Amino acid sequence: MKAVFDRVLAMVLSLVAGTCFAQAIDEGAASAPEPTVSVVWVVVFLAIFVGICAWIGIAIWRNERKNRKGT
Repeated sequence: MKAVFDRVLAMVLSLVAGTCFAQAIDEGAASAPEPTVSVVWVVVFLAIFVGICAWIGIAIWRNERKNRKGT
């Protein structure tokens, strides 16, 4: 009987903790500020960043290829 009581108590406590957690998330989401940066600018930044990384990689690859031919 004690094992059943312990399991029921554990279930109730986990439900209470889950409910409190869900309520805290809802309150936090309601008080979150509006985004200050447009998604378009994030995409533009990522495109420029990837372009610069690719440009550096291609420059290194070309330089290595040129050095191998000269040797």
